[in-house]
Amino acid sequence: MKLSAIIVVLGFGVSCAWGALSDGTTSGHAEYVTINSIEDRDTVVILTFSGPLQDGPACAAQHRDALVIGNGSRSLDAEKARQAYKIGQVVKVWGGGNCKKVSGYETLSSIEPMQ
Repeated sequence: MKLSAIIVVLGFGVSCAWGALSDGTTSGHAEYVTINSIEDRDTVVILTFSGPLQDGPACAAQHRDALVIGNGSRSLDAEKARQAYKIGQVVKVWGGGNCKKVSGYETLSSIEPMQ
């Protein structure tokens, strides 16, 4: 009886861990892209890029060329994005591996200007 209970608990734990891993392990990324548009929405900013992101979570399949800045329209990430957009600077971006802020859009993890 105890053995079957342990197996059930372990099986449930493995399925929960797999669900958590599948949401956040793959992240979209792109290098040498420019920002084509910036859309301010309430507390988030949506960036659309000149090229598609590579990889990324399945939840972002609708918008392969965009990321959402989820830490506010006045955040450092938003300011970096606006500056790069203003001067047409090439950037390198990474997603965070999830789409929890806006459905269909992966959340930005990092944005860096490139030389």
